[in-house]
Amino acid sequence: MTTGPVDARDALRRLAVDRFDAAGWRVLFDVLWPYVLSVCARLLGDDIEAAQDSAQETLIRLARFAPFGDLMEMEQLKAYARAVSRRVVRARYSRVSDRMTVELDDDALIASDANDPEQDASAKQLFESILSGLSLADQQLLRWVTAGMSLQDIAGQLGIGYDAAAVRVHRLRGRVRKWLQHI
Repeated sequence: MTTGPVDARDALRRLAVDRFDAAGWRVLFDVLWPYVLSVCARLLGDDIEAAQDSAQETLIRLARFAPFGDLMEMEQLKAYARAVSRRVVRARYSRVSDRMTVELDDDALIASDANDPEQDASAKQLFESILSGLSLADQQLLRWVTAGMSLQDIAGQLGIGYDAAAVRVHRLRGRVRKWLQHI
């Protein structure tokens, strides 16, 4: 769907009246997502996953706090979104530098109620094969999830917001589910 300036201005007017107007957000998402993602990607370099998380956090903040009544032109909204993106990335960097690294033993991640060594070995082998198909970041995330870390703690470890952490865990579960369907 291509959106012209008239559509975007109408969307801004709709959001000035009701910040949760679905039609307005559909138009703005089509316009803003590529722009915000590119801003975050430029700021974060090669880490596309971090750029996606930061772009998503930016859009969440826009939905919650943007003064749509004052932003009646797309260029104004883009400037505002650019500033929010920079703040999100800065906050991400500060949280990353403050976080501590948690090392987890893989043996502790494979818990079995049965005292069957063969079942334990099979579960550990399955876990290791799942890990081998994931990026290093996703491997660490899977370790945290299987260790029972809360989303809040995962968000703190990754230096991202709670909502972004929830999305990342959701994506990881989808990749693991897809991988399990192919075995």
